[in-house]
Amino acid sequence: MMKRKIVFLIPDLSLGGAQRQCLELASALSKYSCYQVSIVTFRHSGEMLHLAHDHQLEIQNLGFSSGFDIRNSIKLRKYLIETNSRILVTWLHSADVIGFFATRFMKVKWIVNERDSFYPLRIRYIARIICCAFASSIIANSLQGVSYWKRKYFWKNVSLVNNIVKPQELSTASNVYDVIFGGRFTTQKRAVETAVILENLVRAKPHLRVAMVGDGEHFNQVRDVFGDSIGLENVDLIGYSIRFREILGSSKTLISLSSHEGAPNVVLEGLAQGVVPILSDIPEHVAIVGSDYPFLISDITEIEEVVQLVLLAISTEDRRFMEKGNEYLRQCQPNLVALNAIKVFEEGVS
Repeated sequence: MMKRKIVFLIPDLSLGGAQRQCLELASALSKYSCYQVSIVTFRHSGEMLHLAHDHQLEIQNLGFSSGFDIRNSIKLRKYLIETNSRILVTWLHSADVIGFFATRFMKVKWIVNERDSFYPLRIRYIARIICCAFASSIIANSLQGVSYWKRKYFWKNVSLVNNIVKPQELSTASNVYDVIFGGRFTTQKRAVETAVILENLVRAKPHLRVAMVGDGEHFNQVRDVFGDSIGLENVDLIGYSIRFREILGSSKTLISLSSHEGAPNVVLEGLAQGVVPILSDIPEHVAIVGSDYPFLISDITEIEEVVQLVLLAISTEDRRFMEKGNEYLRQCQPNLVALNAIKVFEEGVS
């Protein structure tokens, strides 16, 4: 039986939730004998390339570093024709725009993968919205992401497909950090506000250890908040690390105060390893842990109150409040997510 060719298009395989999920879903789909999955990138770069090789996934590089270089669409179109690909799944904004141009007047089902739920009114995002009007389907990893597109194109098929989170063995190692932040240092992630909270925490309780792992436009501001505390025994400021899962698993709590999300991959990874999440009370977080979760923060400007809540999360022993999150994780098993994705991929494909 001839295998059906599915192509995933993503700018690169750098460290990030979208890149990891792209690899996880490609790997899960490749276990079905009727599918042949390949990943196409704009540029041959990324710390996660080794994971693609571990999963024995085919990687094709288009060779143009700019995500919005129109030559990417020409080379992608040629690749889709040569490989007789029937399904294209695009990941991240520039890939969506390139996917639009590459699939015009072709019998290829083009599926957009939504990873967030809010975007500012900038030209690149407006262009993406216009392009995605021509997508065959849209899959989102959160109900808020589904609503985002339904408000724009109510007639379009928009489906919820969860992130893949593999079951993890709970770490038995001693805790390296009491609180950890992981992700991009951006306004959306409220990295600077988080740094202020953690700086107040270690000033009040110098024996505690905290770390912020990642990089981004606000890296220097975060560094300035901690000042001379960085490099001492209780504060670590770490760039992107391929060891993040290991670091996360040996931490007591995870703090994520994002203003909006899709399905927050770091939060799900933390839950899978038994790490207590301290979260902003945005709908995307509440959907995972439940509205009665004790460590939801509604006002991050109330520094002292937030610090006290963090201290309570660090010291808590009873983990029954995490059951709702564990229930959510059961819907994120690779086989279940792959089957839900296949339903979308196969609809209307001859």
